[in-house]
Amino acid sequence: MRWTLIGTFALLAAACSSSGDGDSSSSGSGSGAGSGDGGSGGGGSGGGVPGEAHFIGRFDTSDPAGPRFSWSGSAIYARFSGTGLKARLGDSGDNFLAVVIDDGPPTALRLMGPDSTYTLAEGLPAGEHTVLIEKRTEAALGVVQLLDLAPTEGQILASPAPHARGIEFVGDSITCGYGNEGAEATCPFSSETENEYMAYGAIAARALDAAHTSIAWSGIGAYRDYGGSTEDQMPVRFTRTLGDDPTSTWDFSWTPEVVVVNLGTNDFAQGDPGQPFADAYTGFVEDLRGHYPDAFILCALGPMLSDSFPAGEMRLTRAREYIQGAIDARQQAGDTRIGLVELDEQDPADGLGCDYHPSITTHEKMAEKVVAAIQDVVGW
Repeated sequence: MRWTLIGTFALLAAACSSSGDGDSSSSGSGSGAGSGDGGSGGGGSGGGVPGEAHFIGRFDTSDPAGPRFSWSGSAIYARFSGTGLKARLGDSGDNFLAVVIDDGPPTALRLMGPDSTYTLAEGLPAGEHTVLIEKRTEAALGVVQLLDLAPTEGQILASPAPHARGIEFVGDSITCGYGNEGAEATCPFSSETENEYMAYGAIAARALDAAHTSIAWSGIGAYRDYGGSTEDQMPVRFTRTLGDDPTSTWDFSWTPEVVVVNLGTNDFAQGDPGQPFADAYTGFVEDLRGHYPDAFILCALGPMLSDSFPAGEMRLTRAREYIQGAIDARQQAGDTRIGLVELDEQDPADGLGCDYHPSITTHEKMAEKVVAAIQDVVGW
């Protein structure tokens, strides 16, 4: 099995003016990934955003100033001519993007306010180039808006979609890449250390040459969240174009060939959630089948649940029973395109990210399991 695994990102954060006159440099590159073109009501663009660009994931195109996106892994891909590239972007929170030029190593770009201009590349040889702009941070950290994408001494060129097949990953902080760039297990959450581009879903998608979406929110569950609340859990947020906007209804215009669901870790944070979790998980899988009649659904388990901690609670075993029960129910109803992929418990020897989340090494190992499972069930 061949892998293209990207190492650490360079962090860039230069001051930018809120008027858009400021300029923050980010010349970088890497192995690209994404998911199907589309936005709220389909693909499209506004303002100075060229129609030749591909919008990968869930985009809200209702604002004529430019498309907005919030889910981690949302991406813009374009081919362009010229010697450089600038992007004008708005940010409602504290977000980072991964910038990939000509399939080189990725560079992390920290966004600075509601309207700033950033140099994504400069000093390139004259000719044709590619760019991938992908959201590293999760939807809970705010909405990003693309206001303009402008090559230096060139233009955006028409190009085919970067991938012919796609995977949708649905999950919690693990899928977000929470803390995977953290130095140690006890560091707190920060946007700097969250990197979905190096989370298992994005790594697996690149290995399979597939587009991907990442519908993930830290702390979320199928039934209840890390703190025990049952409000706005994944079955509710999953229907949104923008993760924290209940009015932005996604139209499911893009259909993945595979859906990977990794939920349940937070449902067990307060102890065994019991039958309400089983019912919520089963119901969510039924919802997924309604949205994606032909997709293969892989229900993932791990890597943070364990039978050894807390002692005596057997959380991993109980979660496996509930999730396998949901799979069995679907199969008994005649659904043959659903199965389980179990991810190994994380090993502290591989390092731990912030708040004891998986490290990049663990994410790479998770991706290997996911890739093997997808190859097995769909033959890629």
